[in-house]
Amino acid sequence: MHDITAVEAQIDRGIEGGLYWALLLALVAGALSAMFLSRPLVRIASAADRFLHGEKEVKIPVKREDEIGRLARAFNYLSEEIVRLTRKEEWLREVLSSIREAIIVTNASGEIVLANPAASRLFMIEAARKRSIPVTHIEDPGMRELFERVHRRQSGVYNEELTASTSKGKRILKVTAVPVMSGSQFDGTVLVINDVTRLRNLERTRRDFVSSVSHELRTPLASIRGYTETLLEGAVNDPENATAFLNIILQESEQLTALVNDVLDLSRIESGKILYTFEPLNVRPQLEKTVALFEPAASRKGVRIELNAPDGLPPVYADKNYFDIIMRNLIDNAIKYVDENRGRVRVSAYTTGDGVSIEVADNGIGIPQADLDRIFERFYRVDKARSRELGGTGLGLSIVKHIVLAHKGKVEVRSRINRGSTFTVTIPVAEA
Repeated sequence: MHDITAVEAQIDRGIEGGLYWALLLALVAGALSAMFLSRPLVRIASAADRFLHGEKEVKIPVKREDEIGRLARAFNYLSEEIVRLTRKEEWLREVLSSIREAIIVTNASGEIVLANPAASRLFMIEAARKRSIPVTHIEDPGMRELFERVHRRQSGVYNEELTASTSKGKRILKVTAVPVMSGSQFDGTVLVINDVTRLRNLERTRRDFVSSVSHELRTPLASIRGYTETLLEGAVNDPENATAFLNIILQESEQLTALVNDVLDLSRIESGKILYTFEPLNVRPQLEKTVALFEPAASRKGVRIELNAPDGLPPVYADKNYFDIIMRNLIDNAIKYVDENRGRVRVSAYTTGDGVSIEVADNGIGIPQADLDRIFERFYRVDKARSRELGGTGLGLSIVKHIVLAHKGKVEVRSRINRGSTFTVTIPVAEA
C-alpha cells in the first residue's frame, strides 16, 4: 500500500512538472508569437505615422506572405500612389503658376475652388486647397455677374470682353469659360482671363494714328489742289496772284514733306530699328552749333535767343545726331510759339544728380495744365489751327520723348498760360 502511494505521488509530481513546463513553453511560445506578430504591426504603424507627418519616401521592407505581409504591401502601394499623385499635383500647380493668364476654376455650386497666382494677384483672392470661396470675394460687380451667367449656362464655350476693377485699376479683360463635365453631369467651370488692355490701347492708337495722318495729309493736299485749280482757271496769267498762289503751294508742299519725314522718323524710332551710336558728347559745343543754326530765324521774328552753358560740363553718353534732333525740335517749337519782337528763348545746361539737364525756356503763350500730360502724344496740339499755320506737324515732341527714352533719360515740362514753357531734358553722364 505504501508503495502504491509513493508511485501515485511520483506520478503527481511528474504531471505537475509537465504542466509547469508546458505552461512555460506556452508562455514562451505566446511571447515569441506576439513578438512575431506585433513587431511588423509596430513597423507599419510607425511608417504610417511618419507618412502622416510629412515624410514622403516611406517604405516597409516585406518578406512575409501572410496577412501582415499583404497589409505591408498594401501600405507601400498606397504610399507610392499618394507620392505620385502629390508630385503630379505639384507639377500641375507649377504649370498653372507659370501661365501668365489668370485661371479660375469653380465647382458645381459656383464657388471658386482654384485660382492660379495670376488670378490671385489680379482679383486679390486666394482659393485654398481644402476649401472653396464664394464668388462674392471678387469685388468687381461686373465680374461677379459674369461668373453667375457662366454658371447658369453650364454648356458650351462662353466668351466675353468687359472692363473690370482689378488690383491694377480698371482693365479690359477677355474671359473664356469652358464647362467641366463628368459624362452628362456638370462639375464646374474653367475660366481663362486675359488682360487685353494694352492690346486694345494699341489698336486705338493705331486707329487714331491712321485717322490723324489722313487728316494731316488731307489739309495741305486740299490747299495745293485748290490753288492749282485756280491757277489753271486763269490766275496764272495774273503775275501777282500767281506768285502768291505758288508760294502757298510751296509752303504746303514743304509742310507735307516735313510731315512725311516726321512720320517715317517716328515710325523707325518707335519700332526700335534705329542703331544709335552712343559716345561721350560735350554738351556746350553741340548747343552752340544748334543755337547758331536758329539765330537767323529768331532774328527775323525779332526773338532773342540766349545760351547759358558753363564750361566744364561732364560729357553725356549720347548719339550726336539724335541729340541734335532733340535740341532742334525744342528750340524750333520755342521760337514758333513766342510773340514777334517780344519773344525770348533761353537755352541752358547744368549738372544734376541724374546727369546733365538741358532746359529750353520761352516766354510764349504757354500750355494749359489740362494739356501738359498729352503734349508728347502723336499729333496732339493745344492750338491746332495755329500749329498748322506755323508749320508744325504735331510729331516733334513725340519724337523728342522717344529719343530721350532711348538715351535712358527723361523729359519734363513746366508751363503757365501767357507766361511761357520750360522743357527739360536730362541725359546720363558718360562713364569715365
